[in-house]
Amino acid sequence: MQIFNQKKSKYFYKKILLLIILAIAPLLLPAQVDNTPLFEPLQFEKDTAKKLYLCITNLNFMRNNEYFTPIVAGQTYFGYQFAPSLVYYPTKRIRIEAGAFVRKDFGNPDYTQIAPIFSFRYQKDSTSITVGNLEGNVQHQLIEPLYAFERLLTNHLENGFQFKHQKRRIRLDAWVDWQQATYPQAAKQEFIWAGINTEIPLLKTTKKNKLLACLQATTFHNGGQDLNVNLPATNSFQLAGGLKYTRQKWHAEAYYVRAVRETYQDTNLVVRTGNAFYAQVGGKFKWFDAMISFWQGEGIDNALGSDLYKSYPTHQRGYAQAKRQLIIFRFAKTWKLAPNIYLTARLEPYYDIVNKRLEQSQMLFISFRPTFGLR
Repeated sequence: MQIFNQKKSKYFYKKILLLIILAIAPLLLPAQVDNTPLFEPLQFEKDTAKKLYLCITNLNFMRNNEYFTPIVAGQTYFGYQFAPSLVYYPTKRIRIEAGAFVRKDFGNPDYTQIAPIFSFRYQKDSTSITVGNLEGNVQHQLIEPLYAFERLLTNHLENGFQFKHQKRRIRLDAWVDWQQATYPQAAKQEFIWAGINTEIPLLKTTKKNKLLACLQATTFHNGGQDLNVNLPATNSFQLAGGLKYTRQKWHAEAYYVRAVRETYQDTNLVVRTGNAFYAQVGGKFKWFDAMISFWQGEGIDNALGSDLYKSYPTHQRGYAQAKRQLIIFRFAKTWKLAPNIYLTARLEPYYDIVNKRLEQSQMLFISFRPTFGLR
């Protein structure tokens, strides 16, 4: 009886907390939670021709997901990423970078990842082409149902080809990330992820008022030919189309999301399809940024999207929840500690309408990205 009362009391307090958040949220929305302190742009310094620079990139992270449903597993990420590199500019339009990337998870005696860094970038006016390491992860600015924020921590590097164009009339990011190569008779499949994210202004826009048509699309393939492995090949496609409106410090957007996953095993083909609606509104408040998101999806099986929005969990095979209805709250604050040093704190509770559960995630980041001229 005592155990029952404890559980009932815990559920009661969670409901009270949800009602409090729902009550104060409209007061906190007086622009979108800002990821730019976590960006690592392949930027061009001024007067760079024939010059060499040392670039240091460091991200210290802590993310604790207090999740306890069969759909998404709770996990804690705690550690740092460190990437020193040399950047050389043969001309004012060409940038070459070479270095190393290190990831260390606290509590693990070994380094989680050590990988080389190399990128070649050509930029003219508002257009750039990059080969090698890309401006990837959260810099693609995809919605979370298409790209999980955790991949900034777990799969930070992207390698392949990227085309970017940004002017007042259009913003375009298109890329191919070749995640894993394979060879004849190899015991592993190839993994390829590609995508496009574009925004086009509608009507007459100003800096204070913008109405944008948005299109985001990604595809993921794993498979290959003449391999020594008995695994199914899969192709998945995700498409999100919608509108985004910004007015000074306000921001609102809504998307229709479509997901298709094809699985090939010998001569058998299994197709999963899903549809969803995703909307969010946010604002930049005096003390922090805030956002409310709503998700209603059915049959979504997104490849690299956040597990929170899936109907088919990756960690528990055989389980499925066809319909997902979520309300997600995001609160964030960034402090500039010194030039190129930022501290970011975030709290992201969400309410699962179908399962009647309130869960949350906490995050803390310190990012450091100085550049030093060598000659």
